[in-house]
Amino acid sequence: MITSLLAAALLGNAAVAVSTTSPAPQDSARTSTRTPATIVVTASRESVPLDRAPRTIDVVDRQMLERLPIRSLQEALQWLPGVDVRQRGPLGVQADLSIRGGGFEQTAVLLDGMRMNDMQTGHHSMNVPLLPEDIDRIEVVKGGASRLFGASALDGAVNIIPRTSGPDRVWASATGGDFGLYDLRLGSTVNTGAMHHRLSTQYLRADGDRPNTDARIEMLNYSGSLPMESGSVSLHGGVVSKTFGANGFYTPRFPTAWEHTVTWYAGISTRHVLDEAWSITARALYRINTDDFQLRREDPLFFRNLHRTDQATAQVITTHTSAAGRTSVSLEVGSDRIESTNLGNHDRIRGFATVDHVVDLTDDMLIGGGIGMMTFSDRLPIPVGGIDWSWRTAEGSRIYATVNRSGRIPTYTDLFYRDGTTEGNPNLTLEYSTTMEGGLVHMVGLDWTVTAAAYGRFATNVIDYAQNTETTFRAANIGNVDIAGIEASVRWMDPSAILLQTFRVSANWQDVQSTAPVLTRYSADHLRWQAVVETGWSLPLDLQATFLVRIIQRNGVIESRTLGNDDVRVIGDLRLWMQFDGFRLVGEVTNLWSSRRQLIHTSGTICGRRHEGRYLRCTPCLRPLAMVKTRQCCPWRPTVPAQGIKQAHMRLE
Repeated sequence: MITSLLAAALLGNAAVAVSTTSPAPQDSARTSTRTPATIVVTASRESVPLDRAPRTIDVVDRQMLERLPIRSLQEALQWLPGVDVRQRGPLGVQADLSIRGGGFEQTAVLLDGMRMNDMQTGHHSMNVPLLPEDIDRIEVVKGGASRLFGASALDGAVNIIPRTSGPDRVWASATGGDFGLYDLRLGSTVNTGAMHHRLSTQYLRADGDRPNTDARIEMLNYSGSLPMESGSVSLHGGVVSKTFGANGFYTPRFPTAWEHTVTWYAGISTRHVLDEAWSITARALYRINTDDFQLRREDPLFFRNLHRTDQATAQVITTHTSAAGRTSVSLEVGSDRIESTNLGNHDRIRGFATVDHVVDLTDDMLIGGGIGMMTFSDRLPIPVGGIDWSWRTAEGSRIYATVNRSGRIPTYTDLFYRDGTTEGNPNLTLEYSTTMEGGLVHMVGLDWTVTAAAYGRFATNVIDYAQNTETTFRAANIGNVDIAGIEASVRWMDPSAILLQTFRVSANWQDVQSTAPVLTRYSADHLRWQAVVETGWSLPLDLQATFLVRIIQRNGVIESRTLGNDDVRVIGDLRLWMQFDGFRLVGEVTNLWSSRRQLIHTSGTICGRRHEGRYLRCTPCLRPLAMVKTRQCCPWRPTVPAQGIKQAHMRLE
């Protein structure tokens, strides 16, 4: 139903869109001249050039999204140092996101600055109805950021900026693969006067590579923008429905578990520069998430949970610039409500107020700080604050340091969930952390960029699930969890080079220490270190290629019981594309040598499963035409779960 409605709207505009669409733009890797001095990030109270940002911010821009072998938002994030994406299933079905050794409940997920975190459970926070084609850039802010983004940003935040404009066009793609996989995508950009509109939809279905791993995803998204003389207004709205067999997602004891989630959202944001001294940003978002979980899909009455969460948020940020610096005041109000057959019915009113002030000590050096208070009608308030310093040593280069105090409240699952192996705890107290980091970014000409950062996090009253009996876990404030780590990267890029045009190496290492006296689910399992190598090539016959290798080692009870603490996995992905007049031919292969990976069980006895396999998918996609042909092309079959499969596809763009 979702797909058919949007398809009708898109095809209704196809005649106009196709006749007015210009040929596909040249490959961005060849034409981009953006540097940290020209990139402006909004992952702060005020938009600032990236080379003045007083903390570690990774930006996945449009150029990077186009060259990486990815098919979902989750896949785009897994190539960043310090970011841990734990996918319970392939194709963007469900994923947990954490930063720098933290937990999946400790990272804020935002869409154009509007918080999308689910208050039932962080397992649903990545239910964002956006395709990679819909995204302009992703800003990943690392380190404690509650003073900027609220209670979920204990370890950082991911801010997704949608694309809202472009030339009139219609695009489509179709993916076919083994195990009954097909993935249909359709999108359109339409400009009506000064208003820009973007529509996209997806219908994905797969039978799964083992029993009860089938999946169906339906997605619809709209983004619009209206430029004005003093600023702009942006509109966003969408819905994503995910239906999937949850074999091994939460517990190995019930292999026929099944789940269906639907996430709706609608938001508006506006930014205006009133004069040389004043600017204002206002945002509002309403988000609904429904979750139907059945422990046995063949017997829904055996154990079934029905949940619905409604979240509303409104925010206003005003910034005043004077000779004394820039002062930003942010006020936010919101409400959370849940109706659940397991968790009960609960609601709360929340508020958030902060004041930040930044002073330019010189043209290149700034110092700033801020304080704030988060309030809740059912919890004690959380004070937050921090101080930042940044020195731009040259264009595109900087040294920075920051210290922040953050906190978060427990989710409704942490508080009230009950089943045979998991027990919530309504007496949980607030979780706090102090984070600090120092780092540098150094550019050598326009080709080389070197980054390095050292960080620490000291958290108290950490919320986790502690082993209560041999087979049960209970939510508890387990004590302190301290993290110390380093990350670094070297990047070289020369779009005019004959053969090798891009080379990037990044790595991070972290040590996590917990004072918990018993076994825990999440703090005990984390990323120990990770390295990523990316190369971009310009080959004969105008063939372009991106080859990536990710080397990872995890630490914790899940790892030790399955692969061993010393197991290191090497995962390689390849993307090839060729530009023609008006379209692009693309081929991708992920997990080239079928590296072993894990499926996470988060209920009952903690365990994991190692597996490997191969999976081929093909995706013809023609732009700007609105119709494509799908064909099956899978010469081999995997024999193990989809989490570790090899994936490949080809498409026309």
